[in-house]
Amino acid sequence: MSAGETLDPIAYEVVRNRLVAITDEMRVALQAVSGSPTVTEASDFFTGLFLPDGPFISMGFQGAFSSAPLAHLVRWLLADPATTVREGDMFIANDPYIAALHQNDVQMICPIFHEGDLVAWAGVMAHETDVGGMDFASWSPRAREVYQEGLRLPAVKLVDRGETREDVIRLILAASRLPAALGLDLRAFIATLNVAGERARALLDLYGR
Repeated sequence: MSAGETLDPIAYEVVRNRLVAITDEMRVALQAVSGSPTVTEASDFFTGLFLPDGPFISMGFQGAFSSAPLAHLVRWLLADPATTVREGDMFIANDPYIAALHQNDVQMICPIFHEGDLVAWAGVMAHETDVGGMDFASWSPRAREVYQEGLRLPAVKLVDRGETREDVIRLILAASRLPAALGLDLRAFIATLNVAGERARALLDLYGR
């Protein structure tokens, strides 16, 4: 909008509700593909959309506490000189020194481009039962250092311009005592972010940026 323009309240409500609906459709996709009771029964997950520089636009009704860590992950990626963000990329992370609350909270984010420009990010997080470490479920009162609590992923490109990196998936699953369950959730994350991108671009085509 330019200076002096007024916002149509009806269009505002339509767009606002469409954005919330996108995050809820992300939830539906995640729970439909995931086989984890943490996701399907306990609803320990998060879905949301973020502005290009990190602040959240809208979020689902589960795990709202993860909006801030995912926003921080966006800012970390944008500030990292070693990271290139391209259309079709998806990044996976769980490093509590960067964004996650703890290593079980596995996150994935993807940039959303429209007409060649980065206009938003979509993010998803779910608590995974086991990501390695000294004890099952990656919880141990005996742990004395972060290395004992499971695999740490700072922010790794899991999907590179639309191509899933199966080598990275194998590396992550090798650390888990429940590779089948974790692997299914990683596929569910990809499906969730694909839904977000498709719906967000359709909304942008209708209403513009």
